[in-house]
Amino acid sequence: MKDQNTISASYVKLALAIDQHAPGYVDAYHGPKEWKIEIDQSDPQPLSQLAQTADQLLADAVGCTGFDEQRRNFLIKQIAAMRSLLDILQGSRVSVYEEGGLLYDIVPQWTDENELGEAHRALDELLPPGKTIYERAQKNKEEARLSFDALERLIHLAAAEFRKRTTEKLPLPENDSFEFTFVKNKPWPAYSRYLGGYSSRIEINTDAPFYVSPAVHFVLHELYPGHHTEISIKEKVLYSEQGREEHCILLLNTPSITVSEGIAERARRVLMPDEEWIEWHSEVIYPTVKLDHLDANRRYLIGKASQRLDGAYGNAAFLMHDQGKSDAEVAEYVKRFGLLSEKDAEGCVKFLRAPRFRTYYFTYLCGGMLLDELYERDERRVDWLCRLLTEPVTPGQIRDWIKGKDST
Repeated sequence: MKDQNTISASYVKLALAIDQHAPGYVDAYHGPKEWKIEIDQSDPQPLSQLAQTADQLLADAVGCTGFDEQRRNFLIKQIAAMRSLLDILQGSRVSVYEEGGLLYDIVPQWTDENELGEAHRALDELLPPGKTIYERAQKNKEEARLSFDALERLIHLAAAEFRKRTTEKLPLPENDSFEFTFVKNKPWPAYSRYLGGYSSRIEINTDAPFYVSPAVHFVLHELYPGHHTEISIKEKVLYSEQGREEHCILLLNTPSITVSEGIAERARRVLMPDEEWIEWHSEVIYPTVKLDHLDANRRYLIGKASQRLDGAYGNAAFLMHDQGKSDAEVAEYVKRFGLLSEKDAEGCVKFLRAPRFRTYYFTYLCGGMLLDELYERDERRVDWLCRLLTEPVTPGQIRDWIKGKDST
């Protein structure tokens, strides 16, 4: 029977081999260089052979006595998702609902359009005057548009504030580092590239205009207390200190990414409660970018109501992949229910069409909802966040915590 170190190494090498067929599957790697060189210098293995490897690896993980229960469960869930992806890469057709369960350990749900309509009605009472709710939403957005200089000031301000809060409450490595770079011709507004050694490069796409709240959000999501924070802590605690080699790699299309996106979407509220968030915008953020006239409380309420429209993106995935709607029909849907601009709707369609991202949006939606439920269980939000950042956690593990299992 294979030992835990052999299984961990095989897991990493299998992931690197899958990436040869699905570029981008490995989102970050900071493990032994020789492993990556070994895979890169080899011809891609047939998908059927990789599937057999995954089957054997899954059996080895189930039978290994060297793993504690949580670590074994993490690896089993991850390997099972890898095996399912290999089936999909070989042509297996699955529904949005099935793919969410197989790859991300979640249950994608259609959002009732009545709920989206209720969000529209809430926005109707909050948005500035105008003809249609769509025009008013766009007007509200443009009121907070940033110049490039203001964007630079804002991202460094937000990074400094939340790095300070992160180091005060979370076990962030003392020597972590980051850099911002500006890029073009990308399908996303910002992207965190983990470089290893507690260092990340945050790429900001300057093709599209930036606005205050989204700019602050991407700093928190990608950097502190989001992706950079999580992977830096896990590199230090799980990989370097505990020798768990499976944590030298970050994979898309697996259950762990649901947890990652949930952390990135919701950790802010642990470090800065909503009332303080509103005050920070009013007294610091808006003056810094010379938008002092904006009403921080009203814009916060608009943001909360707009968040209720997020289900429109999930519905778009069902429309495209299960109901066979055209790109134009899907774009029109998210414009109508999500109140997106033409360009943003086109970006949504492009994202959903990408093979790795057919159902990826649900990692944000379901990951965030899971953490909302977890944080509502009791007042130990910092403790829960620390566990999410220092343990091998899957969505199923979070569901157990919500039910009161293993809540120490």
